[in-house]
Amino acid sequence: MALYWDTDNVSDHERKLKEDPRMPECLMWAGFAIGLGEITEDNFQEWIYRLRRSAFEGRPLLMHPDGAPYEITEEMLRPWIELRTNVSEITNAEFDAIMRKRTNR
Repeated sequence: MALYWDTDNVSDHERKLKEDPRMPECLMWAGFAIGLGEITEDNFQEWIYRLRRSAFEGRPLLMHPDGAPYEITEEMLRPWIELRTNVSEITNAEFDAIMRKRTNR
C-alpha cells in the first residue's frame, strides 16, 4: 500500500509547503513508525509522547544526511495540526508492545 499525506486542512498550508516542503513526508514516515495517521489537537500530546519515547527507547525515527538524529519538536509539529495520512493508527497498548519488543523487554 502506498502512503500519502494531505495538507488541505492545515492552516496556511500553501505557505508552509513552500517554506518546508519535506515536512509532510517526514511526518508521514514518523507517523508510520509510531502508529498515528493524523495530527489533531486531541492527539497532539500523544504524538509528542510517542515521538519522544521512540527516540529515547528505540532509535531516532529520522536522520540528517550526516547521520545525526533529527528530532521533531513540539514547535515543529504544531503548525502541521490537521495533516492527514493513510497510516493505520494503533492503540497505546499496541505501541507499548512494539516498544517493548524493540528494547527486548
